[in-house]
Amino acid sequence: MGQSQSAQQQQQQQREQPSQPQLSSEERALKYWASKQKEAEKNIQSNVNEEESMNQKETSSQQQVQQQQHQYQKVNEIEEKEELINHDQSSSQQFIKQEIIQQQVQDEQIEQYFENQVKEPQNEMIQLTPEEVEHVWLSKIFKIDSNNQVMNDRMVDFIPKDKRITVQYLIDELCYSFLTCAQFKEQEKFEYIMEVLTNITDVSISDHSDQVNLVWAGNIEKTKYFEILNYVQGQLITCILYPEGLEWEKFDEDSNRMDDKRNLRATNFYDRIFNSNQLLFCQQVVSNLLEYLNSKVSADDVQKFMDLMFKRELELNANWTLDSLDQPQKTLKLLLIIAEYPNVIEVILLNSWAFGKFKLIQIGKQFQNYSIIGKILSGSCFYTDSMIVNKFTGDYSSMTILRDRYRTRIFNLNDDVCNLFTRILKHKSNVLKMNFYNFISTIITLNLNLEKQFNQGLQQQCSSPGMVFNLHYVLLKMFNPWIDTQDKINSRIKNIQTQMIIVLKEHPLFSTLYQNIDLLAPDLTPLQELQELETRMDPMTIMFLLSQRINHIVATNIDQFYYNRVLSKLRDIAQQYGQESPQFRDILKLKMSFDAQILHPKTITNTMQFLSFSSQLALSMVDENDKPKYPYGLLPSSFVYDTHSFFVVYNYNDEILKHSNELGKCCEFAIFAMNTRNMTNPHLRIKGIELFHIFDQGRMNRRGIVQPQSYDFIFRYNEIIEKHMIGGILKVFIDCERTGEGNQFYEKFNFRYQFCKLIRFLLEKHRDRYNSLLTQTVEKEKEMFLAFANYYLNDMIFLLDECLTRMKRMKNLESNQQEFMDNKQEYLKIQQELKTYTIFLQEYYKNIQVFSEVQPEAFLTDEIRDKLANNLNYTLEQLNGKQAIQYKIQSLESVNFDPKLIMGNVIELYINFSQNEKFLMQVVKDDRCFSIELFQVTINLLDKHHIIPYERIQQFRDLIFKLQEYEEKQKIINQLPDDVPDEFLDPLCYSLMTDPVKLPHSNVVLDRLTIKKQLLNQQVDPFDRTPLTIEMVIEQPELKQRIAKFIENLEKKKNKQQIKIVQEES
Repeated sequence: MGQSQSAQQQQQQQREQPSQPQLSSEERALKYWASKQKEAEKNIQSNVNEEESMNQKETSSQQQVQQQQHQYQKVNEIEEKEELINHDQSSSQQFIKQEIIQQQVQDEQIEQYFENQVKEPQNEMIQLTPEEVEHVWLSKIFKIDSNNQVMNDRMVDFIPKDKRITVQYLIDELCYSFLTCAQFKEQEKFEYIMEVLTNITDVSISDHSDQVNLVWAGNIEKTKYFEILNYVQGQLITCILYPEGLEWEKFDEDSNRMDDKRNLRATNFYDRIFNSNQLLFCQQVVSNLLEYLNSKVSADDVQKFMDLMFKRELELNANWTLDSLDQPQKTLKLLLIIAEYPNVIEVILLNSWAFGKFKLIQIGKQFQNYSIIGKILSGSCFYTDSMIVNKFTGDYSSMTILRDRYRTRIFNLNDDVCNLFTRILKHKSNVLKMNFYNFISTIITLNLNLEKQFNQGLQQQCSSPGMVFNLHYVLLKMFNPWIDTQDKINSRIKNIQTQMIIVLKEHPLFSTLYQNIDLLAPDLTPLQELQELETRMDPMTIMFLLSQRINHIVATNIDQFYYNRVLSKLRDIAQQYGQESPQFRDILKLKMSFDAQILHPKTITNTMQFLSFSSQLALSMVDENDKPKYPYGLLPSSFVYDTHSFFVVYNYNDEILKHSNELGKCCEFAIFAMNTRNMTNPHLRIKGIELFHIFDQGRMNRRGIVQPQSYDFIFRYNEIIEKHMIGGILKVFIDCERTGEGNQFYEKFNFRYQFCKLIRFLLEKHRDRYNSLLTQTVEKEKEMFLAFANYYLNDMIFLLDECLTRMKRMKNLESNQQEFMDNKQEYLKIQQELKTYTIFLQEYYKNIQVFSEVQPEAFLTDEIRDKLANNLNYTLEQLNGKQAIQYKIQSLESVNFDPKLIMGNVIELYINFSQNEKFLMQVVKDDRCFSIELFQVTINLLDKHHIIPYERIQQFRDLIFKLQEYEEKQKIINQLPDDVPDEFLDPLCYSLMTDPVKLPHSNVVLDRLTIKKQLLNQQVDPFDRTPLTIEMVIEQPELKQRIAKFIENLEKKKNKQQIKIVQEES
């Protein structure tokens, strides 16, 4: 092509100039790029003041310092505008950041200048060969001037003059010569390596090209780039871990000691590059190094290097608080980057200062204090964990604002930890996944002693309840994507690896975790020997079992620290002192400290879904005939207890109804499991029925205000609940007597009190469905209902006696002023006990009144009828008899004991049962408490105080007339002849037997009905205390026939007497 006129003139001028030595293309390139760089710097410096320009041109050390100081001021202005550096960083970190920012700003300006130059027409274009590009780039990166034998701004003797710098030359000779030479101090060499490592990352790498784009210098082969990058990184690792190979001083730092940081080179590298606060500037350097560790370094060296780094990072997180999340969030970002490299994370999961040095850690508190994850998970408001609780001051609204503020911060960190764990599990390596599962299993194991509520010393060795709760949240959030809709549950519940559940207590991952957890019903589906052991490890099953175990720890903590110590006292304090009192505010701030985490909407949703899945998993192992199938009974039983614990707390705080589907599913299993055919452990059945304690029609909300609740939807059109409800709760009522709960007054009667409320709720609010179900249950399960009725009537007598005994004692104290003053504390204690007994007693009467209306015959069987009649007679006699005066205390209203109310209930029962003649006969047969005069006194009180409606009073008056008739008949029946053989008389009741049986061990003969009554309370022979059931008694047919003949003759004789009496009267 022809040359332009200007080009020709330029050539003419060049010919006229004196001849110059010919330069090689490489030298011309260096000269060209040097001139371009100078030109760019000149244009940049023209925008600053004259003093800065002069300082940049001077070369003396003093002038360089002044130049740096001025540049630092400019950098600070840039930092303020771009908010690149946080104000709380140390001065040494600021120096490093400022230096890097300065270089970046200059590089960006120079690069922009070159881009502008490229856009302009150029008079000269120099094409460099790949070798020349390599030399130019490496000379810049390694600060080498081979023409002048300069390296790192200092003359050296190990670089030949005019030596072309190549990757191979650097690796084979130059770097080693530099690192072992005497011209530089060890610290200078190490600083140089770090600077090279930082500069070498300033490239552009594309996955679609085999070339790496070098800033200002063209391209270089990707293989060469990574060859020199890996070499530099390798030398860096050597300098830190094995400096003796370079004949450097070695720092013997103990990687297992937190306070040992003698490796100054590790500290230097960490401060400048690996520190999480440097990620903004050094992220690519860190990523490159991690890639090198992941692919080129042995596991032992990875372990050593990461220990040095994490130990220093842990120190940064030692004292972080919820008032600033800056540091833990930066650390989590660093960990998330590390999590991209499976070989690295695989090594450090089970032995590092990041995740825990479990070879050294013996207790949960050590994990929390000496691991980065433990520190970050420690963010908590729990009053058991920190002093943040003292910041909850002011009124309820002020506390709520503070609670929400801390809640947001805590769960921001928890979500970041969850993202970290999720990223780790996305790798394909099964070894890595197993290491992660072992990591979680180990943490849970270290904190199992948190379940030991009565051993405070062991609990204090564990991590804080707040830290364990945060881990619980993370695991549930990781697991719940499998089960967050009902459709997912339906499709995936079948994928649970049942074999892992079968071998749970022997499985290496779970054996320690579940060693003390009872199985659901091992006697129903006993363990079977496995024909073939699966080697597959199902992630969903593993995460389910890990989550279920920590869920139980958290549930135990909630019971101990939240419900028992806070919620159970909040209502009483509100009523006693008022909601504006200091006492109420003190207990309210404790509640707020737990509410921040426990009542977080995400926490509630995840927990409810998890509990629902646990219940549905158990029900999925039941066939169409409601028979448990293998391995139903081998499931861990902990979820039964956990469901109750969480439901009580969520219900108290008005959260339970927001999750109606999950509530319904959990209730289905709880009711199904009440039947002994589905769960043989009575303690578990009782815990299941306690779930229904939440069905109060009126209860205190979080601020002590009574609010209505409606759970009707649970009992409507639910086949499982309708099928098992009535029989299940009756059976559990019986179990309560036969377990430890039966010997503990409060536990026993609190449960039965709730039972009464539930059964009354069903029979009153859902009469159309559950009345017929009650009738069917009584007919099908006669023996079970008989046992229930017996215990129920026993409780009524016991509660009444306890009330009367306390009122009598209070009456005695009130009658003597001096004695009252001397025993005031006793009086107040008795008063409180009486109040509790009265609440229980009144609920019993309300409930049996509903029974008598719906199914009166249920309490009128031969075995129980006399106990019912005697019970009512005794109560009436105590309330209206001569001794009633000793129970009239001054503070009846304060203890809620209302004799009129109880008397009204008793009268209603008399009326409802009066259609049964045998019942009336039993009433008058009670010669201990029955008298017509007592009933006359009662009718007078009814007329006077209008205790029951007028129609019912009239019915009771009619009943009295009937009783007078039956009393006369009973007098005739009671007149036994003197010639009755002793062998015909029952030895316990001294009444004429009708169905004699012999007891197998004591050989005593008595009436079948008598021994059945005895066995209702205790299954033993009353004469020698040997075990006995009704099936074991021996019939006496010959004696029975003789007695029958005797009774027949006796009836004939009585009939003749009655005829004679009638004839005489007429």
